[in-house]
Amino acid sequence: MKQAFNPKKLAISLFILLLIIECTENPFFDDTIKSQNRTIRGQIELNDRSTPDGVYIWFEGFDMGTYSDEKGNFQITLPAPANQAGEGVTGTYKLYYYLANFQLDSSFIVIKNGEIQGLHGDLNSRRELKQSKYLIKILKIKTEIEPAIVTEDYRGAINITLSLDPLIDSVFVKFPNKTEGPVAIVFLKKIFPEEDYFEILDVNGFALSASMVADSLTNVPKIWSAGFHLNADRLPKGQYQIIPYFLIEQGPLPYNLLNDFGININNPVQDFINVPIKREGGDFEIREISE
Repeated sequence: MKQAFNPKKLAISLFILLLIIECTENPFFDDTIKSQNRTIRGQIELNDRSTPDGVYIWFEGFDMGTYSDEKGNFQITLPAPANQAGEGVTGTYKLYYYLANFQLDSSFIVIKNGEIQGLHGDLNSRRELKQSKYLIKILKIKTEIEPAIVTEDYRGAINITLSLDPLIDSVFVKFPNKTEGPVAIVFLKKIFPEEDYFEILDVNGFALSASMVADSLTNVPKIWSAGFHLNADRLPKGQYQIIPYFLIEQGPLPYNLLNDFGININNPVQDFINVPIKREGGDFEIREISE
């Protein structure tokens, strides 16, 4: 039976055909396709099963990075070849995964004429990691605060206990010399209701000007304790994190990667709180007297 002519179907077909032609000729469509050739996607897992957010992913040679989300997913897109060295680099580069108290890891990425090559290095044909990157925890960090909650009329001492538990044969940490260890300097970072306040406290009185020394942690956890006097009414009311100042040494760690967190993390300045790390404890709260 001969099918009747349907002008509505013809109009829809012509519209779809024109749309396809327009998209393929549209420079924005073309840019989207090309950017997919410059984009890497992947997922990160942590061996302690903690939430895999905040891992810093850094691309060697391009000095650019991004962070994983709460599910460990990430994507990073290279600039267009015209904005790369030589209008499109060619070579093999490392993609690093950095979380300060987890073992540094990396993937090999092959680039040709400024575009990422699937099915080469550690990527599949869709330019995704062939398998999730699995990071191993090397140091457990726990900070205990006593008292953990005070009212704004509090004038007493705040006691800090820091426990560092190495989970591999040896972990190297650095902290200010001639002090009582990593609790000689602590950061008071406000986390609620506004994250716009921080303060650096020199518990020993001279640690801020001290040079840094290294210590090797092996097998047995080390515990440090210290205290400082607090006039709570001079601080904004709210919830804080008390963060002891020390650095975890990992090698070979690219110098430019650390520079992304600030130019001065080897000194106790605000840049230090940008370093991605997984800690336990350290919660502190200042409440109104009536609460």
